Amino acid sequence: MLVTESIAKYNMQTYSSPEILELVKSNTGKTIEVQLLLIGGYATHFIYCNKNRIFNEGIDGVNFPISEKHFLELYPTAFWKLNQIV
Repeated sequence: MLVTESIAKYNMQTYSSPEILELVKSNTGKTIEVQLLLIGGYATHFIYCNKNRIFNEGIDGVNFPISEKHFLELYPTAFWKLNQIV
C-alpha cells in the first residue's frame, strides 16, 4: 500500500513540507509538533521559527537550525500530520 493510500484510508489531515514551513513561519515563537509520515510508522519532529531562523528537532533529540531550502531538499515529497502548536 502506498503512503498516500494509507493516509486516505484513515482520512487524516496531512500537510506537505512547504505547508509545514508556512505554518511554522506564521507561528513565530511557537513550537509545532508534527509527525513525519513514513511507510509503516512515523517520526515526531518539533519545528519552530525564531527571528527568521528555523529549528528542527527530530527523534534523535538533536535540535539544529535549518534553512527553508535545506528543509525542502531533505523532505521534498514528505507528508506531515500536525499534532499540536505550543
